[in-house]
Order: sequence, then structure tokens, then C-alpha cells
Amino acid sequence: MVEYFYLLIGHLVGDGLFSWWLKDAKRHSLFCLGVHSGIYAVTVMFAIYFFMRTYFTFYSFFIFLISHFIIDYWKCYIVKTDGAVNSKNLFYTFVDQILHLIILVFVVGFFDTYLN
Repeated sequence: MVEYFYLLIGHLVGDGLFSWWLKDAKRHSLFCLGVHSGIYAVTVMFAIYFFMRTYFTFYSFFIFLISHFIIDYWKCYIVKTDGAVNSKNLFYTFVDQILHLIILVFVVGFFDTYLN
């Protein structure tokens, strides 16, 4: 169970700390959104490899990359959150983070259970 704490830390570092400078740019540029998603996927894969010592593949990296891009695209371009602190943006940010975490737990659980 401690491993999932490290997975959460990897998620927070990849989605926030390493990508804070892309916060506004990803709302206006699909390229910046792609860079953010790539940084996120690499950071999560490092957390999985170094802290969880579990099996991972290119497929899991690809799933993290594409799912993060799609979820953030939904938040930035379909819902069009503007980054301000208000109840609408907080709700969509909460949904965004829950979706990211569900995918992390599902993918890690799947690859750990069926491929190890």
C-alpha cells in the first residue's frame, strides 16, 4: 500500500511541480499540452520504476501519456476552465484529478497483476 503513496507523489510531481510553468500555456497550445502530458508520463513512470519496482511497458507509458492529454484537453478546451479559483474550476479540477488517479491505479494494478 505504501507503493501507491509513491505513485500519488509521482502524480503530484508530474502534474504540478514539473509542469507549473505550463499551467497557462497548455490552455492555449496543444503542443504545450502535449509537453505537459509527456512530462507527466515520464515522471509517473520513474515513480513506478524506482519506488514500486513493478513491471512497466511502453504500453503503460503510452496509456499515461494519451489519457493525461485527453483528460486535460477536456478540462482546458471543452470545459474551458480558466485557472481562476472559483467553484466551477475547483469542481472540474477535482474531476480531472480523480480521473488521473483512477487511471494510475487501474494501469498499475493491471500491469502488476497480469504481467508480473
